[in-house]
Amino acid sequence: NTSGAKGIWWKTNNWAGQNSTDPGEDELYLMSTIGPLPRRSDDYGSPGSLTLNSDGTFATKTGIIELGNDADGFTFSPPTSGVSFTVNNATYGGMLTPGVQIYDPVAGVFVSGVTVTNTPTRATISTSSLTPGHSYRLVVTGSGQYGDLGQYTINGTATQFVSYYAPTK
Repeated sequence: NTSGAKGIWWKTNNWAGQNSTDPGEDELYLMSTIGPLPRRSDDYGSPGSLTLNSDGTFATKTGIIELGNDADGFTFSPPTSGVSFTVNNATYGGMLTPGVQIYDPVAGVFVSGVTVTNTPTRATISTSSLTPGHSYRLVVTGSGQYGDLGQYTINGTATQFVSYYAPTK
């Protein structure tokens, strides 16, 4: 360091003057292959499930995007054609920019006719084009950027049928 400033040495090719042709992080490679710190195993390697409560909300679910290519799936069966889900990253220190999609495992395609809103800390998806009683999968991912890992929480609602109120005499 010829500038006299203190700094931390890392080896990537993200900025001029660095001496590595490898765009990855050497320390992550070392920790996960030969070091004592293996990476965390996938929390939802098989799909989890989202339980519908009697008030039309889905029970809150939490998960972790452990790797850049991780995708966590949660199976649900809507009682009507409309659902809405929100995925929030961790309240404090969250690095995850969540992504979300709805997948139809029978047809083998992602559902079209959905509205997705993304911010750096939240992803919201809603649709009114589902088949009631059919099994779908909510898929949570990261945005694929460096460091886009972390914890998340899912909250959701299903459109309710019209209820009838008859006053008693």
